[in-house]
Amino acid sequence: MNITQSLKLAALALLVTVGFTACSEDDPTPTPDPTPDPVAPARGEGGFFVLCQGNQGQLDGTLDYFSTDDQSNRVPNIFTFVNDKSLGDTPQRPVLYGSKLYIPMFTEKKVWVVDTKTMQVVAEVAKPNANAGDASEGPEAVCGDQGYVYIAYNDGTVTRMDTTAYEQSAPIQVGPNPTDIAAYEGKVYVSISDGYNYANGYQNGFKVVKIDGATYTVEKSITVGMNPGQLAIDNQGNVFVVCRGDYGATPSAVWAITSADEASELGEGSMIAIDNQNRTSRATGSVSPLYVLNVSTDYSNWPSVTNVIKSYVYNSLTREKVSENFLDANNLPINPTGIMDINPSTGEIYICSDSSTGSDAYTTDGKIYIYSANGQFKKSLTTGVHPYGVVFR
Repeated sequence: MNITQSLKLAALALLVTVGFTACSEDDPTPTPDPTPDPVAPARGEGGFFVLCQGNQGQLDGTLDYFSTDDQSNRVPNIFTFVNDKSLGDTPQRPVLYGSKLYIPMFTEKKVWVVDTKTMQVVAEVAKPNANAGDASEGPEAVCGDQGYVYIAYNDGTVTRMDTTAYEQSAPIQVGPNPTDIAAYEGKVYVSISDGYNYANGYQNGFKVVKIDGATYTVEKSITVGMNPGQLAIDNQGNVFVVCRGDYGATPSAVWAITSADEASELGEGSMIAIDNQNRTSRATGSVSPLYVLNVSTDYSNWPSVTNVIKSYVYNSLTREKVSENFLDANNLPINPTGIMDINPSTGEIYICSDSSTGSDAYTTDGKIYIYSANGQFKKSLTTGVHPYGVVFR
């Protein structure tokens, strides 16, 4: 081989080497897939939150999020995941007002304020002048109206909180053991149960207190049935309240309060819902069907119980019963927890239920039963222990 051939071969070898090196440098370096963000679905629109109470003193509550009504789209315990802290003991039904979720915490005597876009806590609002030695004065219920969030405390008071600085007004007295609170165009209604006075027949209850939001004073007391609890208001200002009786000789019944504050018994019922989502800032339609569930429970084999469930629909304006036993009889909730909500976008009915009627009801995951507006069963979703309210975005 002459020198010319040797140089050509050397040059060729160099080119091949450079070529391989260049190709190696041009190839993109593989990057690992990004870690999925389980909170991402909650930063979109739509979906719903499920508040689960857990078991008082033993198992803290949780807040789940579903981006759709598909089980695979559940984000369990989203509050803890984002904030790296427990939701806490004995949460009550939240209210979505504006872009914030307000979660009353009974045992811990405070209200969490959560930004629904980030799911981060923006405020932790304590009960004014809380008594460290009294475990029974925490918040029972919240509602939003005309720029304020009203908080009903079990010690017989109501405060209202502004939604920017989260400062509460001085409390006003409403009566012993308020159970629920709802509002309509500047009028706020509080059910007064006197629930700790069951030995004396709840004698200081039997009323719904009406607060005038403009003056922030008690306007009047409206006499209703024994042990009033859950409230719902239609889009014309008619108020409905579940009067739970004494869980024995006096059965649970629904009372109606007209916009003129006239009250009368409507019929049997232990939980109610109206298609206007009065726990949010949205309202829909001009005629609101009132959905009623009546759960009769036999406690004779406690801790196992047996439920008989009946369902009704009323026209809230005329108070006429328009349907009876409208829920699919073959797919009834196992053990309803006293809470029923209406999806404002679809009119579908969501009912919270334990998964058992036995002693394990407060240790196992619960269910949300979903029905069409005419009562046809669609599906059930697994959620946390003892679900106690659905809030739609």
